[in-house]
Amino acid sequence: MARSFLNRKIFMALAILFAGLFVGCDGGSTSPISTALSSETGYKIQLSSSIDTVSVGGKAIITATILEPDGSPIRDDETVFFASSEGGSFSDNPISTKNGQATVAYTSSDTPMRFDNITASCHGAIATINIWILPQSF
Repeated sequence: MARSFLNRKIFMALAILFAGLFVGCDGGSTSPISTALSSETGYKIQLSSSIDTVSVGGKAIITATILEPDGSPIRDDETVFFASSEGGSFSDNPISTKNGQATVAYTSSDTPMRFDNITASCHGAIATINIWILPQSF
């Protein structure tokens, strides 16, 4: 009996702490985010998202900005590949660059309460950005 009471207290304390983390971190935030420009030799890539948190089935706009080895924007019609660690989907994949960028609409999968690592790659340059997926009712 005492053990069951203790387990309930621990569960409640963890639930309150977890909820506090989301409130404190603004779990429902819709702030845009971006990565630093990749640092490898050769082509460089930066990835950005219109928002940092989506609900299950939610959408974000993902933009990859790619630079040539000399630092100028990549030429048009170069192929960019996108990937999602949690099974999210993209409006176009692969997609061709235009004016140094490739932009897709991302739709999250049905795996809430985790980060989806969104990766873009072009000519060996790779960048990853994390989008938090919330349940529908959060």
